[in-house]
Amino acid sequence: MPLRANSWRNTATPTSGGRPTGRLKRSSTAISPKAKATCACAKGVFYYDFGKDIEPTYATIEDGSWRDEGPYGVVHRVASDGSVRGVGSACLNWAFNQCGHLRIDTHGDNGVMQRLLEKLGFEHRGTVFVEEDDYPRLAFEKTR
Repeated sequence: MPLRANSWRNTATPTSGGRPTGRLKRSSTAISPKAKATCACAKGVFYYDFGKDIEPTYATIEDGSWRDEGPYGVVHRVASDGSVRGVGSACLNWAFNQCGHLRIDTHGDNGVMQRLLEKLGFEHRGTVFVEEDDYPRLAFEKTR
């Protein structure tokens, strides 16, 4: 599902017929009150941010390393209502197009997300641990 940027406010519109329609909007509180931007379209929502060292969890990576230490985008909590295929791809492609360097993590048992990341050209880079729990997360990265 391709997305087309359509305003200076960084909104986007899905452009394929028969797939989710509506604007992809940035909001400050849809997922997390601390989020700089959360994005939502008709059938999905995710958190996106960009900057240098914006995700403290990614400061330490085990069993690997990051490819690029420069500023990066981060995506968290990709979610869909499940009624339409392609929402995850659309969200991740949109985020990557904003910054050209994206990092994301997922649980080891989330095979759906792991397959999606690999399909979209993300590389498994190692393991990270988040502050909220002690579960290891698989860390992925994609750069231009």
